[in-house]
Amino acid sequence: MVTPPQLAPRALCFVDMPFGKKKDLASGIEVDFDQIYHLGIKPAVEDAGLEPLRGDEEPAGGIIHTAMFARLLLAEFVVADLTMANPNVFYELGVRHAAKPFTTVPIFANTHALPFDVGLVRAIPYQLENGRLSEAGAARLREELSGRLR
Repeated sequence: MVTPPQLAPRALCFVDMPFGKKKDLASGIEVDFDQIYHLGIKPAVEDAGLEPLRGDEEPAGGIIHTAMFARLLLAEFVVADLTMANPNVFYELGVRHAAKPFTTVPIFANTHALPFDVGLVRAIPYQLENGRLSEAGAARLREELSGRLR
């Protein structure tokens, strides 16, 4: 019996971001974070040779915080979407920055400027049109993010 070749596991990239559609209170725009993830972020992570994992894709059962902290502290890379200054994302970014700041890539949409404390962080901006990524916007995000992750 011939054993099939085993593929080496890819390094994990945890994606820290809101899920679903969220209304930006400042602009009134509904942002489709699932579309941003599937069209821009996930393909960029895969292009960089990494395994993407967003919190809602977590295969482990049990208390969500246990898996989240493990991913934040142990993942080789983290992409954090700072769009709309989501308190959960910022909290998780703080945990990650305390542990591994140099393998954390912040990104944000053009809905508004980043808050002062993270304004100097080298975040990757991306362009939204009516709360969604256009094909061109997704291609730019994919290229910039995969390049940074490499």
